[in-house]
Amino acid sequence: MSLMGIFDIGQKALMVSQTQLNVTSHNIANAATPGYNRQEVILEVSTPATLGQGGVSIAQIRRYYDKLIQNQIVGSQQDYGKSYTLSQTLTAIEQLFNEAQDLGLADPLNEFFAAWQEVASNPEGLTERNSLLQKADTLVLSAQSMEQGITDILRSTEEGISDLTSQINAMGFKISQLNNQIAQVEAGSTTNTANDLRDQRDELLKDLSKLVEVSYWEDKSNGSLTVNIGMKTLVSGNSVNTLSAVYNTEGNYLLKLDGQDITSRITKGEMGGLLAVRDEMRNGYLPDLRKLVATITNTVNLQHGQGYGLDGSTGTNFFNPLELTVEDHSAGAVLTAAVTDYSQLTLDEYTILFNGGNYEIYNKETGQLKTSGAYNPGGTTINLEGIQFIISGAVTDQDQFTVSPLTTAIRNFETAVTDGQKIAASGTAAGLPGDNTNALTLAELMDTKLVALKSDTFANYYKSLVAEIGTRSEAASDELTFINNFLAGLNDRRDSISGVSLDEEAADLIRFQRAYQAAARLIQTADEMFQTLLNL
Repeated sequence: MSLMGIFDIGQKALMVSQTQLNVTSHNIANAATPGYNRQEVILEVSTPATLGQGGVSIAQIRRYYDKLIQNQIVGSQQDYGKSYTLSQTLTAIEQLFNEAQDLGLADPLNEFFAAWQEVASNPEGLTERNSLLQKADTLVLSAQSMEQGITDILRSTEEGISDLTSQINAMGFKISQLNNQIAQVEAGSTTNTANDLRDQRDELLKDLSKLVEVSYWEDKSNGSLTVNIGMKTLVSGNSVNTLSAVYNTEGNYLLKLDGQDITSRITKGEMGGLLAVRDEMRNGYLPDLRKLVATITNTVNLQHGQGYGLDGSTGTNFFNPLELTVEDHSAGAVLTAAVTDYSQLTLDEYTILFNGGNYEIYNKETGQLKTSGAYNPGGTTINLEGIQFIISGAVTDQDQFTVSPLTTAIRNFETAVTDGQKIAASGTAAGLPGDNTNALTLAELMDTKLVALKSDTFANYYKSLVAEIGTRSEAASDELTFINNFLAGLNDRRDSISGVSLDEEAADLIRFQRAYQAAARLIQTADEMFQTLLNL
């Protein structure tokens, strides 16, 4: 081997040792960096071009990375995001129904009907009558406070959907930028690997999966990542499609990507949790609470109207009567709806559709067809379950109306009787002032099973609603705990493979330092040998 060969081997060894020291230092510096994967310099024997040459060279800088564990973490992040959102939101809803802190409706409801019993005990007493009005006002305020709490949570949920949409788009843009940078670094090279950029991209993907359910794959030809949401592409190479949140006709955010509605396909991540709990509130807890209050209003009014006040008044409503709301999703048709017989009201909501010149009225909750018939553009009148529907104007098969007695049931919930003498405690005019039969009947309504409440009583219906929310909240909390523990186990497994051990890195520093010193000594020795030859 020539002296120049020794110089060459020493120089290679020196450069390799310096790279090893740099990588070790990089590991130490990033020991606490989220998502960082430990790196190691992999060596190979240099292939000699001629006899007498050789040494060492760098084969690659390996990134300690387990793809299977990474995929499991991404999947668990999706479940964690959903469970966390559900647990937080359901806990907030549960607090609105917290009977232990006197925040629910149970006590005001019991006290209201108990006040009717007190009036029945002394039907001539204005003190008992005024107390009843106070209890009624308390019931009204409690119901309105609960509805306001749910609608506030709903509003926050919609805002959360909009905020998450912006975050998802920002992360998608960053992933596309990293795709481009990784492709540039690794282009045309078998040894250059953009390890740090890949770590950043994996961390972004993990954070993105916490927000929304994703599927992804890597293009082996250039290292870029394609990310899909709801079976539509969010990121492909260095291009990004924008996820948008747009309001539908019912005032809910819909998610659109690449021009298609993907809302129903988002079932995981924080976004999936928000969509799920929003549907539970809009289709369950809120209409159930409104139906309870609407049933109280209508049932009490019907019975109260049959009695007589101390002043001889009769046919009066105790609460403001229910009003119908109409949601118009048509191009030009007009629908009006009015209650014609409160005793026939089922307190169901209705959807009116049109099909080839015919109208169809469905129960909105069950989807049951209630009635149908030929539509007359000049004006069609339909009487159904105590409601008169009048439709006029040109319609198309895309037109739709929704009629509800529940939407304003709590908003308009007010005590109509303001004078205690008008409380109809008597069952007959002749029985005044001592007759209490109507007051007794009203007091007994508390334990009456009602069709509108699925053949349940006021108290039991409300207890079922509270129990359902409590059970759902507890289940979400338990699921969050399980997933959190499972995710912690996955991260421990990842750290055992990819994490940085400062003790090991410190030992490597000493080892690579000595290798560097030995390589320098080799060059120094070759130089001394060369000087000896020159001095001969």
